[in-house]
Amino acid sequence: MTDPDHKELSVEEHYALIDFANVVQAWSLTRQQTHRSYGTFGQAAVALGVSVERIAEAVEAHYWMFSFDEGPLADRGIDHDGE
Repeated sequence: MTDPDHKELSVEEHYALIDFANVVQAWSLTRQQTHRSYGTFGQAAVALGVSVERIAEAVEAHYWMFSFDEGPLADRGIDHDGE
């Protein structure tokens, strides 16, 4: 299994990433209810106490999350398909 940068992930690392992606998804969907937006990678990173790069990995790995934005990772918006 590989991540977006083609780094090999162990099975345990892969499942940990998917588990974390589900946490990001839950944070984002909950945030949308009170803020009318899903939030940015930077906002998620601050809220969850991780790096912006970790949020980017989680969004990329999750089946229902994505971002169409380009530019600095912290400014990219989280979006959801089918939610």
